[in-house]
Amino acid sequence: REFDENILFKMSLKMLDKVEFNLVNFYDLTLDERLMVLKWRNHKDVRKWMLTKEKIDKNSHLNFISSLRSKENRVYLLVKRYDVAVGVIDFTDIDKKDKCASFGIYANPDLVGEGRGLMRCVKSYAFDTLGLKKINATVYKSNAKAIKLYHNENFKSIKSNLVDMLKMELIYEDR
Repeated sequence: REFDENILFKMSLKMLDKVEFNLVNFYDLTLDERLMVLKWRNHKDVRKWMLTKEKIDKNSHLNFISSLRSKENRVYLLVKRYDVAVGVIDFTDIDKKDKCASFGIYANPDLVGEGRGLMRCVKSYAFDTLGLKKINATVYKSNAKAIKLYHNENFKSIKSNLVDMLKMELIYEDR
């Protein structure tokens, strides 16, 4: 029988559904984990896709995490696969009345191939935990890898006045 790349891909997606992820709220992170996340966030391959491209200093980062405890419209989570920290997902502008939010995502820059698992966590947390009906993200038009991931996860491009950015949306029914 010939090797079929599509069968292997579909099998790997089924296996991903069985993988256990653990989400840890930023304000529950240890100091070492907080510093690890800062290192990732400041990594050139992560920072280039952020709206704020400047490096973030340690005190600003730690103060930001401390401030999250009092913010009801945002949540930042470290994603772990078993005991390995694989990335960060966040939800901002959480609107409980309209059941929508914006989200962000980035992987541990030392790992590859984490996008689908992180997106699984985004969708599960948004729709199952927060009870949202719609999530959206803003992505640089030049970030082909992210755009491809979003399209593969059924996100649609929506109209926006942003010049260098694309707005992507996923509604609950399309997840």
